[in-house]
Amino acid sequence: MHVIESLQTGRFGVTLQLPSHLKVCRDEEECAELVDEPKNVVWWFFFFPDLHLDLREEHRGDLRKSLEYYARSMFDDMFHKRDHADKERPPRTADPTWSPIIDVEPLNIGDAKALLRTARPKREASVAYRFAARTGSSGCM
Repeated sequence: MHVIESLQTGRFGVTLQLPSHLKVCRDEEECAELVDEPKNVVWWFFFFPDLHLDLREEHRGDLRKSLEYYARSMFDDMFHKRDHADKERPPRTADPTWSPIIDVEPLNIGDAKALLRTARPKREASVAYRFAARTGSSGCM
């Protein structure tokens, strides 16, 4: 079963009805990419069957550090891959005080504990990610 159908049927523990105007670019077993052309927004959905998120309060600091590491790595990788005129300029990640993470906020989606991560992607616009534990869980997956 592909991601969009899995989201619509609740296979992942959460049901999501996507707006019909979204253009499906990719829909596979563990990832989907959709485009909202009027708003110039791309949506990515990923399902990692072996990923276990522990969203309990006592682990929030470690989770934030992991998200920070992952975001810095992605940002740095994209900087080095893209073709830009100012090759002598170091990436923003060279500054240890700069963070690609704007905010990490716990929230609930229905019965499920979730985490909203807002970050700067490679072009400095903001992007939000939601990580959710399965509905009915204690906050640990």
